[in-house]
Amino acid sequence: PIMPFLVLPISEAIPVAVAASVVFLFVSGAVKSKFTKINWLRSGLEVLAIGLVATAAVYAIGTLVAV
Repeated sequence: PIMPFLVLPISEAIPVAVAASVVFLFVSGAVKSKFTKINWLRSGLEVLAIGLVATAAVYAIGTLVAV
């Protein structure tokens, strides 16, 4: 989410953006359960885990490839 960076100092915006991302990933997984008929908690945690792994992978690649 970009909004925290527009209205907060960067030191405060980073944790707010991370928290918002975690919440939105979980909620999108919970909503997905309405269509897949999977338990909403399991679906939310699944999407959250996939998002966190993807984020870690992109961060690691960005660290290795000095841009």
